[in-house]
Amino acid sequence: MDTTAQRPELIERIVGWCIWGFLTVGMALLAVRPGALVFPGGGWLAAALIHLITLGGMVSSYYLLTLRLLPRLYGRTPAGRWVMPLVLLLHIAGVIIMVAGLVGGHKYSVYWGGHYLVPTGIVIVFIQWWVTAWKRSESTERHLAAHLPGIGLVVAMCIGALLVMDAYSGAYGIYTPLTILIHFLSGGFLFFLPLMLVSEAVAEVEPGKKTDSPFSSTAQTLLPMAIAGGGVLAMTLAVTHETYQLGMPIGLLVLGGSGLWLGMPSGSKAGGLSFVSTRRSLWAAVGMLLLYIGIRALRGIEVEEALSLARFGVVLFLFGVGVPEALNLLLRNNLERRGETPDSPEPILIYLVGMFGTGLILAAMLAQVVFLAQMGGLIWLATLAWGGRVMVRGGTKLTP
Repeated sequence: MDTTAQRPELIERIVGWCIWGFLTVGMALLAVRPGALVFPGGGWLAAALIHLITLGGMVSSYYLLTLRLLPRLYGRTPAGRWVMPLVLLLHIAGVIIMVAGLVGGHKYSVYWGGHYLVPTGIVIVFIQWWVTAWKRSESTERHLAAHLPGIGLVVAMCIGALLVMDAYSGAYGIYTPLTILIHFLSGGFLFFLPLMLVSEAVAEVEPGKKTDSPFSSTAQTLLPMAIAGGGVLAMTLAVTHETYQLGMPIGLLVLGGSGLWLGMPSGSKAGGLSFVSTRRSLWAAVGMLLLYIGIRALRGIEVEEALSLARFGVVLFLFGVGVPEALNLLLRNNLERRGETPDSPEPILIYLVGMFGTGLILAAMLAQVVFLAQMGGLIWLATLAWGGRVMVRGGTKLTP
């Protein structure tokens, strides 16, 4: 059975252009209002930009991976053909309503989009993964480690939904900078880190075969996420229990070590650094920053300094890891679907141009120069336009 031929190509294309569209709107917002990101107090406008990247780009990438990976893993179409169209309707509507509410300052819209619509879509896809695994044939591997991104996404989503509820009603007192930081780190390390690892291994999976796939060694793949989960748990205990205040620096140190481990350079089969290793190096930068914040927290750190470092870390992760990886996954899927395999320097050039924009944005954060962030946003817009041309005309395959 040719499972790849059964993939709903129209839905894949919709998801792909959804990723591209949300990222493009996010970069346009940065180019128009760069001060919301550069200066403290960006408020809901900065939150709109962040969620265009995280929900619009990164979570949508998970839906794209679902369409690509489930048939490969279990040798069958995903359970419930109606699921993804429904999820996309909920997700697109939820992100648009939430972002519009953030930009316009309408709490009710943020509440409906961020507490109901987007989370409902995430839960439906999470259930679809496990139902598809349960209905697999006996000769098919469980591939439990491939479910890790979904587990991490649900954890981050639950925290985010509670934050949205508290921001709307103010009844629980959990809408604090530390809780927001935990929400962001859980999304980065429990969801997007395993998503990146899983997406890199997709090409090595033989559809429906019980072989030594990248997901067969579940314990080995679980280890990094378990370590990162321990860091998030330690930080959560520090927020919820006054007697566990050491949990905050310990959690930061654990997460920093995880990021540094993932970003350590590794060679390619042909010698030298691979494209994957080069992209992962930004995880090492995120890890080193978290290690620094954790060490400073152990020695005592001012709240303003901690918030400033955290803001810089958020921008480093979003524009150094999140946007480039979402774009890479999008283009790789598009070109693999077209069956185009020749190697080309074009994907690397797209990445380098985008990272130049990231460098300007980070420089703007350090120097507090709005113009640099605006230029970075415009460069990323040009990069996404280039990626859009590749999506339309095909191009050449992005090889891990």
